[in-house]
Amino acid sequence: MRFILTTIEYDPDGVVDIEKLDAASEGLEDRTRRTTVTKTLDGGVVSEDGGFAHGDRAFTVRMRVNSAQSAKLKYLLETYPKLRVSLTEGVFIVAPAILTYKGSYVTFRLNVLESEALYG
Repeated sequence: MRFILTTIEYDPDGVVDIEKLDAASEGLEDRTRRTTVTKTLDGGVVSEDGGFAHGDRAFTVRMRVNSAQSAKLKYLLETYPKLRVSLTEGVFIVAPAILTYKGSYVTFRLNVLESEALYG
């Protein structure tokens, strides 16, 4: 799966294009609904359904990067509170959260704020 991370406003240093994410990436296909289930005094339950929102999602992407890509990822995390990520599924506005390194692999957690466009 291709992963393109960019700034929302133009920045010539604000683009990271990864051809293939590692299979250990998480949350890219996950979905949850805003539901609550409360037990009642009579032994039953009451359920509330708040629907689905992309803002409840988080992407944890794992990728192999070179030194230039690594520097750009650090720059984006340290400089921008919101970024745009393009995936096979669509385009999302995300908040960068955590960037960790293990050898030549990087793990980047991105909290989804909203969906800009969905494909398919």
